[in-house]
Amino acid sequence: MHVEKNVCESLVGTLLNVPGKTKDGMNARLDLAELGIKLELFARQEEDKTTLPPAGYTLTNAEKDIFCEMLSNIRVPQGYCSNFSSLFSQKDRKLIGLKSHDYHMLMQEFLPIAILLIMHLPIRYAIIRNRPEGCIAEETIAKETIEFFSEYHKTMKTIGIPPDKHVTNENEDGKPLSAGKSSEISREVFQKAHLYVIQNTDEIVPYIELRERELAISKDSVSEIVRWISYGPHATIVKYVAYNINRYTFRMKSNDGIVYQNSGVSVEAVDLHISKEVATTRKAFYYGVLQEIWVLDYRFRQIPLFKCDWVNHKAGGVKHDPNLGYTLVDLNSLGHKDDPFILASQA
Repeated sequence: MHVEKNVCESLVGTLLNVPGKTKDGMNARLDLAELGIKLELFARQEEDKTTLPPAGYTLTNAEKDIFCEMLSNIRVPQGYCSNFSSLFSQKDRKLIGLKSHDYHMLMQEFLPIAILLIMHLPIRYAIIRNRPEGCIAEETIAKETIEFFSEYHKTMKTIGIPPDKHVTNENEDGKPLSAGKSSEISREVFQKAHLYVIQNTDEIVPYIELRERELAISKDSVSEIVRWISYGPHATIVKYVAYNINRYTFRMKSNDGIVYQNSGVSVEAVDLHISKEVATTRKAFYYGVLQEIWVLDYRFRQIPLFKCDWVNHKAGGVKHDPNLGYTLVDLNSLGHKDDPFILASQA
């Protein structure tokens, strides 16, 4: 952890040419002269001063501003890392007060994006991707070790570590983080929400998959869950602005803060593709923005739904960067407007 912090601190200090933090100074250039390499970077004597020729990674003031502006404008889910906008000194063009975890996120997630805006691919990968096999091995060992001990000690009370506020074991449907507000909605939208619950309830799926002529089930064999859902939910729904589920905190887009962004949603679905009369299925991820949080009251059970604006992944709204491994989502390219709902448990 501390090695990564020191490496990242030196790397950023070198890129921004921060006094006392950069590794590209006079001593480094004299070392190049002694080794007889990189002749173009040798220190030069010009009249009464010594200058250091710019290297391939030397940033102009304008590029430094782009680099720092990008980092200071980052919006992440709450608890992901510190607020980088408060760690940025615009006057000195440097980051201050970062913790070890912040340096970890900067090194692993944000730095490639920031450098992507101002530098070329070969330079970026020379810096970030050196000896990836060692990093992957160490990361895997650490991850498996942490997961093992976290499971082993799950029932033990920790000292000095606050409990995970996202744990929702007592209620598989999660729990709201705000007061509910009763609301009446149009019948058309209400029916869409109810239909989605029907199509995505495990107990009802077998009925959907069977053909109508094959469905010969006695009235007494129908489960209570199917009975209640068939009656439909209460006409009045309850809306919330924030919800905890699947170990995440979700917030409506309108409730997102200036610093943190918890309205991003992704869901894994199975797509059906038909080619030359051959039907195949494959898993795909859909991405969207959470607009409203609903809870439908089916008497026996309350079922939370997320109403989202979904990105049209078939029209270029979702792209995968093969070099960085990131998924780029264009929130201005929306689609699937007739299917706004998902179960909160799917998010």
